[in-house]
Amino acid sequence: MNCAASKALLTLYVLKDLDEVTATTVQSHLDDCPACRAALQDIDSTLGLLRDALAAPTQAPAQLGSVRRTRILDKRSVKRPTIVSGVSWFTHHHRALAAAAAAVFVVGMISLILPATKSDREVSLCVVAEALEAPQELDEVQSFKDMQCELVLKHALPSAPERKQNFEEITFGHATMVKSPVSMRGLLGNRTAALQQYAGAAAEMPQDDSKGDVRAGSDRSGLSDVSDKSHKLPARSKLLAAEVHARRGPEKMLSKKEAVEAGDAPRWNFTAHGVNPFVATRSEPFSTFGIDVDTASYTLTRNMMTQGLLPPAEAVRTEEFVNAFDYDYVAPSHRTFRIYTELAPSPFGRGLHMLKIGVKGRRLGREEQRPAVLTFLVDTSGSMNAPERIGLVRKALRLLVENLGPNDQVAVIQYDSHARLLLEHTAASEKARILQAINRMQCSGSTNLEEGMNEAYRLAADAFMGGAENRVLLLSDGVANLGNVAVEDILKKIAAYRKQGIFCSVFGVGSGSYDDTMLETLANKGDGVYTFLDSEEEARRVFVDDLAATLNTIAADVKIQVEFNPNIIKQYRQLGYENRRLKKEDFRNDAVDAGEVGSGQSVTALYELDLRPHPLSKRRIALPPRKLATVRVRYRRIDTGRVEEIERSVWPHECVPTLNKASSSFRLATTVAEFAELLRGSPHAKGSTYEEVAAVLRPIALELHLDKRVQELLQMVMAAESTPRGQ
Repeated sequence: MNCAASKALLTLYVLKDLDEVTATTVQSHLDDCPACRAALQDIDSTLGLLRDALAAPTQAPAQLGSVRRTRILDKRSVKRPTIVSGVSWFTHHHRALAAAAAAVFVVGMISLILPATKSDREVSLCVVAEALEAPQELDEVQSFKDMQCELVLKHALPSAPERKQNFEEITFGHATMVKSPVSMRGLLGNRTAALQQYAGAAAEMPQDDSKGDVRAGSDRSGLSDVSDKSHKLPARSKLLAAEVHARRGPEKMLSKKEAVEAGDAPRWNFTAHGVNPFVATRSEPFSTFGIDVDTASYTLTRNMMTQGLLPPAEAVRTEEFVNAFDYDYVAPSHRTFRIYTELAPSPFGRGLHMLKIGVKGRRLGREEQRPAVLTFLVDTSGSMNAPERIGLVRKALRLLVENLGPNDQVAVIQYDSHARLLLEHTAASEKARILQAINRMQCSGSTNLEEGMNEAYRLAADAFMGGAENRVLLLSDGVANLGNVAVEDILKKIAAYRKQGIFCSVFGVGSGSYDDTMLETLANKGDGVYTFLDSEEEARRVFVDDLAATLNTIAADVKIQVEFNPNIIKQYRQLGYENRRLKKEDFRNDAVDAGEVGSGQSVTALYELDLRPHPLSKRRIALPPRKLATVRVRYRRIDTGRVEEIERSVWPHECVPTLNKASSSFRLATTVAEFAELLRGSPHAKGSTYEEVAAVLRPIALELHLDKRVQELLQMVMAAESTPRGQ
């Protein structure tokens, strides 16, 4: 007989209500089991107390009022049929034994429930409190306050005296959270990561509570170790963690309805640069700007739309949308750049024409590619502790390392509260050492970007190699604890090192809080590309497919100037490049910083043109041909350091009569630009709709059916109408 079966019969054994065979079996088990003998003694002592209480004389005579006595007698006079069940028969004939058994049952249940309830309650509250803490981001939990109160009250909030002794109160606005001073340890970098970790742990727990050991620092999907303590969560705590998981969702950003309705939208930081107006050609015939090969705005928008939100209007930069697509420009064989132009009626601007300008850089041969001296600077603060952040960074760097040449060098620095050197510059042929350093990166603490940048540039300067591509690669979500003074110091240092030949490229990650403004500014000052990585596929495109362009700069300070003929063009408007505009005199001022272009890269710019009517067109008078516009490109070659300038004329006869006769690349560029103008709320896009953009894009998608980006763009345009706007 086992202990469970024996304990079930102990009460009947004490009351001598077992048959002889069963009583002998129980006695035999009691002789061999100390635990059951102890339980028998408890039952026997409890029954003794009950017998004494029942045998004690009544201290006060029973007194009944006349009214109460009359009611009792009246009830006794009413005869009702009696239905006697097995249990009722036992309680009717053995009232003393039934009372004793009930008392034993109650005492046993109390002894079992009280310790479990206390432990369960403490752990449950610890789960909620630890998952929600993140004090450095308390402004994010405003939409979470009602849920905090509900969960804490629902899952056994302790009494006031007990709370004062064992728990610490934390107040978020009008809601009070309770946390255990013992189990509240290592804080996750943000609330979302904490919820992901605890919800994931609860979902992965075994059904058997005795085996449900959950370690707070388990790296389930890219999350690094946060706490070295393990917690055994009882059943109610599992339910609580599961409830948090159900309310907050899986490991991704909130859906569009949840984010908008709950007011829990991520914290984004973008800078609005306005929208270019139409310019009268007679007053200002020159349009000058620095080129931009960045594509971060488009990838950010794609990432937000996959999460169910349109980007904020200020997040959309039209030129970065346009430059995210390939327009099949042929690279020059000998010159550094070649200029392409195309002119046709605009598909969206009524009565307007569109001028597309493309600049394609020369593709360097393998023997021309310079060795790369790279310094990886990786943000490992708490806000990076998520699979779509630090997990994606690790994958991107592994792809890059696998495709480096044997003459390239790599160093790895991580920064959180402080900067730490993980690997000094090492030959790329030692891939195992480099990958080991990348895998050692762990997230914690705050974001000391200033110390990280200082350490990275110091290391890059020590390893500087003449004739090589010396570059710092920053990978971050841009969430930094910096004041205005620190930002200015960083930008000054980046500009100074740029002049010495050390450039800076920036790669953003993250689907929650994100500082686009800071990352774009760092890339601009460092003469590097600014790209947003939202997937492993995008990382592969940047670090594998476009690796030659990423690591081999062919020209710096690249500027474009377009001179329009006021006799033909009444007014013009550039689409995008608002934050790249330059003065007319800056074009030939070689001290003015502008953009850079890598091997084989291209840049595209679009202008809307309002052409003048031709009063002499009906007369048969031979006129000398007049240029519609002149496009000039000025740049400084990286290999020779020499400044060069090239130009191309645009003639009116080059204008195709109808949009259908324009190339597919022209129609694609104008459609992409219109989509961006709609997303950013441009006043010049009023009257256009997403459906009209989709109608123009559908035949292009059929022509370019092998281009996955074009198919993806069509899906985004079709979904935009029903997608809410992020704030």
